[in-house]
Amino acid sequence: MQVTVLPLYRRGKPLGAAACDAGSMSGFISVTREPGGRLGAWARTALLFRQDPSNPESSVDLLSQIHDVRLGGWDASGVLLIGIEREYRRKDCSTYPSAWLVPVPGGGLVDIYPLRHAGGLRPRDEVRASTPIAGVINAQADDGGRLMVSLRDARGGQCVVRSLRSAQLQRWESRGLVIAGHEVDERTPGDPLRQSWFIRVQRRMSGAIRDS
Repeated sequence: MQVTVLPLYRRGKPLGAAACDAGSMSGFISVTREPGGRLGAWARTALLFRQDPSNPESSVDLLSQIHDVRLGGWDASGVLLIGIEREYRRKDCSTYPSAWLVPVPGGGLVDIYPLRHAGGLRPRDEVRASTPIAGVINAQADDGGRLMVSLRDARGGQCVVRSLRSAQLQRWESRGLVIAGHEVDERTPGDPLRQSWFIRVQRRMSGAIRDS
């Protein structure tokens, strides 16, 4: 999906509100596995690029990127992505802390599709045919520093599904994004179960996942 990105740093230095607004960029986000990384590793790269949506074969204009990107938080202000910026000069490479704030349209409402049941992957056709669960996402670090992601009702009150502990951003593409973690259920003892959510931000015209 097309988004607006507010950069929060410039060469490692925090930007003020006015500078963030002035430096805003619009385009498409792609979060995928870091090139050259090990299979199964969590290292991710976030790319922001501009492309003519009416011409998928058009050239891509890369606007910005963050390496080793991860989900830093998610609230009413939007999605926070944090990572590092790399600046190459011949054979030298300097790294700086970096972060993007991605405001979420539609009042922050999202549809989620759980991709696992009892820890195991659900068949793709079953996920596509399922009814999404609507709500508002909130993501913040718990007392142990682990990112906790919850889906609450439209008013941001009661949780409507089990929350995800130690959550990580796995993928972001034009259809939506995937967050993976472990389900939290204090009532049930035993090992935590793996869970992943496919998340799509609600818009005025929202079709089924199979029509994306």
